[in-house]
Amino acid sequence: MALASLEHRLQELFSSPSLRQKPLYEAAQYALEGGKRLRPKIVLDTATTFGCPLPKAIDAAVAIELLHTYSLIHDDLPCMDNDDYRRGKPSVHKVYGEGVAVLVGDCLLTEAFHTLASSKKLTLKEKKELIQILGKRSGKEGMIAGQYLDITSANQKISLRDLYFLTLQKTAALLSVSFVFGAVVAHASLQDRKVLHNFGVRYGLAYQIADDLQDTDIGKTTLVSLLGKRWAQETIKNLKGQAKGKLSMLSRPAPLLLKLL
Repeated sequence: MALASLEHRLQELFSSPSLRQKPLYEAAQYALEGGKRLRPKIVLDTATTFGCPLPKAIDAAVAIELLHTYSLIHDDLPCMDNDDYRRGKPSVHKVYGEGVAVLVGDCLLTEAFHTLASSKKLTLKEKKELIQILGKRSGKEGMIAGQYLDITSANQKISLRDLYFLTLQKTAALLSVSFVFGAVVAHASLQDRKVLHNFGVRYGLAYQIADDLQDTDIGKTTLVSLLGKRWAQETIKNLKGQAKGKLSMLSRPAPLLLKLL
């Protein structure tokens, strides 16, 4: 039910274009189709954990998915990671061209913040906090910083320290935001939010290492290619153990979040 509401809201955002906007809206819908919806699901599961009605958390979840999809579109561009496929189909730039892909990404990024700012279910205080958190973690101190390091270190030797930073910022930053978003809309305590942030960072790092472990792109330096598969498997196990320990520090049980591990 919750994910169905999420899908409805995502499609609703780009369902009534004018004639001039129609191609842009169609490209945005194409970009949003498919995907695991992991990040918005985390928002909703975290909100549920703290007793928040799901309808109140939908706009926060939608904003996370919009921003995540924008990042994928831009990551796939030839000037970035140059990936031809995303979510089991050709990337946006392969179907609509690079220029349109850039604009669709910009559109989804902008719409993420507009969704939060115009939400009728969130209070002014909640909107302000969510916008500040998302701006910080997705911008120059978060995801963008990680992506910058990624493209500027391509085909170069990268230090282990920088590789950790890149992984934390590109993946763990937005994943940890998803947990915190759910906590904010549910009015969880500051202590619980801190615990969830720390949980999200460990979960995000384990998630990315596991993803790199399955990746066949041998031309790209990752923690796995640098430190080996045995290290990756042990590190994933350790990070999940640490993350589970963090969840035990919450003020209430979190079975939905435990399932992630």
